[in-house]
Amino acid sequence: MKNKFHAFLYFTATVLLLLNIASCSGIASPSEQESPSASRGLSLRGRFSLAEASAVPSEYQTATNASQQASRNAIPDTSTLTYSVSATNASNGNIVWATSATSTSYEFNGNLTAGTWEITAYAKQGTAVVLQSEPKTVTLSKLAMDASASLTMAPSTSESGSIDLAINWASDSGIGYCNYSTPAGITITTTSGQPDRITAESIEAGIYTVTLSFYTSQANFNAGAAPLYKCTEYIAVYPGLETNTWTKETAPHITSSGSFNVTLDCVHTFVYRTIYVDSASSSSNPNGTSEQPYKTIESAMTRLNEVAAQNIITDISATKPWELHVKGTLKAPSGIGQDFINVPSSVGYLKIVGEGSGATIDADTKCRVLNVASGANVTVQNITLKNGRTSFGGGVCISGTLTMNTGTTISDNAATSATGAGGGIYIENGGKFYLNGGTISNNEAPAAGGGVFVLSGGTFEMTGGSISSCKTTATNGVGGGLYASGNVKITGGSISANLASDTGLGGGKNIYITSSATVTSIPDGDDSFYDDGTKADGKADAVCLASGHNFARFNNPHSINHYISKVTGSFTGDATIYLGSSTGGDTTWEGLHREIGADCTQNLTIRPTNQAQKPQSHSELVIQLQTVVYTL
Repeated sequence: MKNKFHAFLYFTATVLLLLNIASCSGIASPSEQESPSASRGLSLRGRFSLAEASAVPSEYQTATNASQQASRNAIPDTSTLTYSVSATNASNGNIVWATSATSTSYEFNGNLTAGTWEITAYAKQGTAVVLQSEPKTVTLSKLAMDASASLTMAPSTSESGSIDLAINWASDSGIGYCNYSTPAGITITTTSGQPDRITAESIEAGIYTVTLSFYTSQANFNAGAAPLYKCTEYIAVYPGLETNTWTKETAPHITSSGSFNVTLDCVHTFVYRTIYVDSASSSSNPNGTSEQPYKTIESAMTRLNEVAAQNIITDISATKPWELHVKGTLKAPSGIGQDFINVPSSVGYLKIVGEGSGATIDADTKCRVLNVASGANVTVQNITLKNGRTSFGGGVCISGTLTMNTGTTISDNAATSATGAGGGIYIENGGKFYLNGGTISNNEAPAAGGGVFVLSGGTFEMTGGSISSCKTTATNGVGGGLYASGNVKITGGSISANLASDTGLGGGKNIYITSSATVTSIPDGDDSFYDDGTKADGKADAVCLASGHNFARFNNPHSINHYISKVTGSFTGDATIYLGSSTGGDTTWEGLHREIGADCTQNLTIRPTNQAQKPQSHSELVIQLQTVVYTL
């Protein structure tokens, strides 16, 4: 990179070295016959050109395009320089000057002889040498009448120069404060407290670096907020000249006229829509790019919240969200607070994506993994959210909207209070959760919703994915997989192998939907969606008390624990009890005398599922109902 920096400070005289030489040394052998034109002098020629400068902010140097990775320099006006090239004969010290040398080319036209020469180029301001090349050895032969040499000219350090460069930012850029760092000898002048010029008087020729960082306000800078824009300038100082020109159109903030002006578009260029975080990042200057990712979730979210709060990018939407790409396992630090990741409404839309296999956000039992605030919309994909612990919603709390897609796992989370709910996910009033794919597993809560808990004003829609191996742990814990009092729509996926600790309400080990819920769509009680061979000690696998959908599904019979009667007492309308397949052990569905009749006040149908073994000992069931339909 240093070579690239220096390249911007030099005039490069580039000429192809084309020597048609007969001997290895490049000198004609004495035994060789000289060409008929031996009496003519030898020539050396070439062309000078000013290397183009490429300009980008330091935060943007990680672009994949190599031409965007170089840093820009500021250069002085060189139009008044004069050029000369000398050739010194290595054998006798004679000096011959080029017959012509301009800002674009030089030539020794027939005034050199065969032998070895040291070629040196100069650019002067009056009598002062501003640029000078290192001497380069060239061997000429009479068999090659014309030759060329490549020369690189560097600033001479024998004298000093000066700097006078203007800087500015647009009023609509959102910038209100500029912080800067400069080397000794360079001054930043200000107007009304804000920087407007970079200046230096009689400063030694060389390379100088100035870094400018732009913020919304000095208060944000003092608080450690990320800048809205940042650039590092490499300024060349030549002897006897004033560096007063920025290289044109070489960065977002350099105009076609060579003016330095940070605009709103510049800020947009600097503020990336996609932010990367990698637990293995070793970057000394992380900026959220894929090449220089942040190392921690905290740094990435600080950056995102800063720029999102300023409404810098105005077209954030469901189809064009912010993106947080995660690689490796990111663990919550000590003292993190209640939420490892909090997504406020100011963010709007955020997509959290795992990069590669094993991408994990691990709360490490210190806090909740993710909080989606009201007004925020978050999508998670190809990532694991695990080890969350808090009083409710151990894994995720949703007041806004969360969409869970394929490849995502929410696991090993827990609600910790005695009446805690939503071990994996807690959906607040107004919150919406769309489960399209992925797995919710091994989560737990004492009271309800080991996997997912839905308050009365929340929404749960499931089209795919699975909820499994979740549980409730308290004495009356219900809805091991899903507990819902809000809006429910289930059209796909699976909810199975969950456990409910309740002994008083019949369990609902996979699903428990209350009478206050509004169900738009749910599989019928005899649907294969509810097939589950997991032992439940006679408890209901699914209980739905919602209007128009009163049913309970029992998959495993038990002749001692009589949970059927405990469910029937909760129905609020015409209901059906589905008796599913027996999987060994007890094969008898049995209820105590008068239990069902005493508790149930609704029209009730009791029937086996399509694939079930029909009940045995049904003569012992005493059903005292207003109207009874008993199907065997």
